Amino acid sequence: VNWTSSLELALRVISWALLYPRLAHDVDSDSNFRDRWLASIYLHLSRVASRLSLYSSANNHLIGELVGLYVGASCFPIWGECADWRDFASRSLEREILLQVSDDGVNREQAMSYHLFTLELLLLAFIVGRNCGRPFSNAYAGRLRAMLQLLDAVATPAGDLPSYGDSDDARGFVLALDESALEVTTQLGGLLFDEPAWLRFRAKPTAAAQALVPDLLGALNSFAKSSKRPRELFREGGLACIRTDDGTIRLLMDFGPLGYASTAAHGHADALSICLAIGDEYFVIDAGTYAYHSHSEWRNYFRSTAAHNTARVDGCDQSQIAGRFLWSAKAKARLVQLQESIGHVVIEAEHDGYTRLDDPVKHRRTVDFDRTTGSFSLADSFHCVHRHTIELFFHLHEDATVTHVAGGKAEILWHGSRIVFSSPDTLLAWDVICGSEAPKLGWRSRAFNRKQPVPTLCLRSEINGNTVIVTQVDVQP
Repeated sequence: VNWTSSLELALRVISWALLYPRLAHDVDSDSNFRDRWLASIYLHLSRVASRLSLYSSANNHLIGELVGLYVGASCFPIWGECADWRDFASRSLEREILLQVSDDGVNREQAMSYHLFTLELLLLAFIVGRNCGRPFSNAYAGRLRAMLQLLDAVATPAGDLPSYGDSDDARGFVLALDESALEVTTQLGGLLFDEPAWLRFRAKPTAAAQALVPDLLGALNSFAKSSKRPRELFREGGLACIRTDDGTIRLLMDFGPLGYASTAAHGHADALSICLAIGDEYFVIDAGTYAYHSHSEWRNYFRSTAAHNTARVDGCDQSQIAGRFLWSAKAKARLVQLQESIGHVVIEAEHDGYTRLDDPVKHRRTVDFDRTTGSFSLADSFHCVHRHTIELFFHLHEDATVTHVAGGKAEILWHGSRIVFSSPDTLLAWDVICGSEAPKLGWRSRAFNRKQPVPTLCLRSEINGNTVIVTQVDVQP
């Protein structure tokens, strides 16, 4: 109740605006409360307008503040400043959605949690503008559609999402506790933009749709399974999500920047990391976040390269941590190519994070994915001159059981599937680590301030000069 940051003030205004239709009679019947409450709303809006996050937090904080200012000024147009506040917030949101969301719909903070958080907020402003007869531009609507296309690509049929980048479990607004951000945003987006396939995550109307777009609810009956393959390449955003022909297995690869703006505050050292979904859930998972301001050693671990499904060189992170929300050196990743052939798709990308070493190392990863079976190979190339220690990590779902690790092969049972990791490299050392405290490895955080052990495959090799390490992953239902 004593929150004072501009973002938190804005979120409170949003909550009040959404609640007011249910409270209007009671508010009007108590003039003393009504006057105090309206005075408080005015103070909230005035404070937000004068204390916007224009510097190191000009990211999701700024979007939340502008949406709060826009919604508050639109829903409580009582004071002389409201028209100016509303118009300023509208213009600023038109600018920020283009700055903070790539052309292909990826939130530039490189964090799925903030993708959902800002999408909820940006959709809310869009709907309020629509309902008040002041629609946002086609460019704004286009970015919203693109953000929803990313969710369409990476979400499993049951709504599981890869949790790359930071997460503090924030929501833009909550009208029913049993409605996830994915369900709310995809249903609203499906109704607003006439995309029936996006309605598949929630069969019945969400409270959000009932409250905000009741005139569109008739379209819920038009849900149709799309025969069109969801978008797979998000080149500018730095993600690719490829899938089998039947859609049951999908592989996500990250070749994007570390994060947004100079601080890259919510990014992780995860260049060229992969995640693999089989059926309804992700099997090769992102470790998550766990903490922001407490447990600094854990904060650093969950942001580190070792907490992601990529390669670490000489025990160093690809990007160097300089503070809880700061980096002193940032790996630059790029897509080299994405090629289709009969039954296969190849993704090749590289990053320069280890070129800062005394003997520079460039890491390039090539994924060859079989669209029929979902099996794939990884070829990790390390271009260097001298000796280095290479570690490859694969973090697995907590329900996975590693039944065998020997002879260059690991066999895992998970939800009825058998997954086999193997390599022809006889010099690779294989290990399974689960819940290690020293060193920290083999953990997952599903929610803020919660963590649990997960089995993690670690493949280790000593190389001398240019080397390619090949790993094969076979999925056997």
